[in-house]
Amino acid sequence: MERHIMKKLIQWKNSKKKKPLIIKGARQVGKTYIIRQFGKENYRNVLEINFERDLSAREIFQKTHDPKEIYEYFTYFALEERIDQDTLLFLDEIQACPDALTALKIYRRGFSM
Repeated sequence: MERHIMKKLIQWKNSKKKKPLIIKGARQVGKTYIIRQFGKENYRNVLEINFERDLSAREIFQKTHDPKEIYEYFTYFALEERIDQDTLLFLDEIQACPDALTALKIYRRGFSM
């Protein structure tokens, strides 16, 4: 099962028109584990934001849905990490931030930085 999911994630990574990917499933089945593993194996950097633990991340999405402002926040949040094309942005427990889900729907339509 893990190999099948990893194969799908790699297909997503290699797609030309990448859109936000939402992983759904029951709690405690390994979603976070598989994304961390995928990031570790396929990206130079992984920036993980957990909306249940990070109130400031929730607040940024409550203030704006503007991709550039959110990018600036993530750049600040990452501190020494470099955010570029080889960075996986992993938004964990996103159900705790409905505004982030709304923003992802906007991003799905496409934007450029």
